[in-house]
Amino acid sequence: MGKAARLYTLRHTFATLWMEPNEPVKVLQEILGHSRIDQTMNTYAHVMPRIQADAFGRFSKQAAEALGELLFGAQDGSDGSPTPVTLPSNPEELAALKAEPRQKLLQIEEFEGRARQDSNLRPSDS
Repeated sequence: MGKAARLYTLRHTFATLWMEPNEPVKVLQEILGHSRIDQTMNTYAHVMPRIQADAFGRFSKQAAEALGELLFGAQDGSDGSPTPVTLPSNPEELAALKAEPRQKLLQIEEFEGRARQDSNLRPSDS
């Protein structure tokens, strides 16, 4: 294996390790001396599925927490744990509990509809 091949391997390894913790690709482009960012992105695209999976995992966690807060209220435990939920055995109480999230969703949909209507009433900048 020639010296140039070893340097190329070291350069490629550095760039791959740089991208894995989701460091800015623009900075990597400048370090490697690529003239265009798409050159960097295309060369190291094999790292992207892991970065995308990590990003999706973070988004899923945030979305689940937001949905849990919407449905069950804010977390009040000092350790950040959610408030335990005990479902009632009384059918009327259970029906009322089930209706609560539906009401919140209807309120959100109503708010979105009003916001959409308001934006349609505003004069456009064009």
